Order: sequence, then C-alpha cells, then structure tokens
Amino acid sequence: MNNYLFFLEQVGEYVILIPALLGTCLSLTGRQAKLRVVELWGPRLQALIGGIGVIIHELSHLIVALIFGHHINHVTLLHIPNPRDPSDTGLGVVNHAWNNHNWYQKMGNFFIGIAPLLGCTLVLWVITNWLCPFLLVDLALPTYGSAPVSWWRLLLWLFLTFNISVGGFDLSGADFHNSLMGVGTLIIVILFITLALAITMNPQSFHTQLIATMKTVYLIMAFSLACNLGWIGLLAIVKHYR
Repeated sequence: MNNYLFFLEQVGEYVILIPALLGTCLSLTGRQAKLRVVELWGPRLQALIGGIGVIIHELSHLIVALIFGHHINHVTLLHIPNPRDPSDTGLGVVNHAWNNHNWYQKMGNFFIGIAPLLGCTLVLWVITNWLCPFLLVDLALPTYGSAPVSWWRLLLWLFLTFNISVGGFDLSGADFHNSLMGVGTLIIVILFITLALAITMNPQSFHTQLIATMKTVYLIMAFSLACNLGWIGLLAIVKHYR
C-alpha cells in the first residue's frame, strides 16, 4: 500500500500538479498578452504576432480529438478578426462532437481541452532541437542532434518561440470546460495505471526517469511563461508612453 501511495504521489505532483500550475499561468499570461495587443493596435495584429501559435493550438485540439474518436464538425486553424465587428474575436476553432456514453471519448475531452499545452510544448522542444540544441545540451536535457551556433538560428528560434508562446498556450473557457467533462473518467484511469506502475517498477528508478522526462517539459513551459511576461511588460511600457 505504501508503495502504491508513493507512485500516486509522484504522478500527482510531477505529472499533474506542476504542469497544471505552469499551464494555468501560461494560459492566463497568453490571454493578457493578446488583450493588450488588441487594446493598442486592434484585433488583427494578435493574429500576426501569435499566428503560428494559434495554428499549433488548433491543430493540437484537432489531432487529439481524432485520436479519441471524436467527430469533427468544423475546423478553422487561423481566423483574422474583422475590426468592424466587436463580436468577431475568435482566432481559430475546432468544433467536435462525441458519444457521452463512451468512456474513452468522454475521457478524451480532458486531453482535447489541454492539448495546446502539450502540442506547443512538444513543438518548442522540436524547434529547440532543430535550431539551438546546444541549449538542451547545456541543461543536460534530451537532444537528438547538433547544430552550429549562428545568429540566424538563434534569431529564428527566438521568433518562433515568442510567437508560439504568445499565441498558442492560451486556453479558452470552452477548453477548460471540455477538460472538466473528462476529469472523472481520467482519475479512474490514472488510479489503475499508477497501480500497474507500482507493481511492475522500482520506486527509485521510476522517480529518476520521471524527473528526467518532466524536467524538459517544465523548463520549456517556464521559458514560454517568461516570454509572455516579458511581452506583457513591454506592452505596458508602450501603452504608458503612447
């Protein structure tokens, strides 16, 4: 029993709690960054500043919805709002339907709702590996290649990271609502998976592997959060002196 509680604590803390806190902060700061852009320059510019992130955001919803067998009704990966229409504020949408009596599809709502957090983090890791893998090597994080340090690689990495951070991590109210619908089923599945891990794995080995894996996720999300906070601060200065 103690072994099972140890595994449950590890999964709850490192896989659920810390990513949830970072994801919530990312979503809130991303939303604030977009709102401040709209206040200063109108709704269209937010699509330019964070457009790549928006596309990854919606693609993440779409891919995970398909994985969980949801029916896709309508997809818009990037929408440029009409400045003359105050109600036209959406930048993208994935409209999907599911069978509420199917536990797999119902649980999928949780992952579909948070999919942009997972998708943007994964894309940022791939981009960093491609353009600036030395950053991961210096932090003793997993990397799959090496590339020469050059100004254009660093500049492109900064541009893409900033765009994705500002535009991709912002979860809408509908995203949070969808996630809540799948929480109950997800908790039951996590309890069974944790039990299987407790039976088959050594606690110390599991802890070491878990920390090594999640450290990459934490650092990428933390850097994206820093991008959002820096952008919000810069916009506050621009607004002050405008």
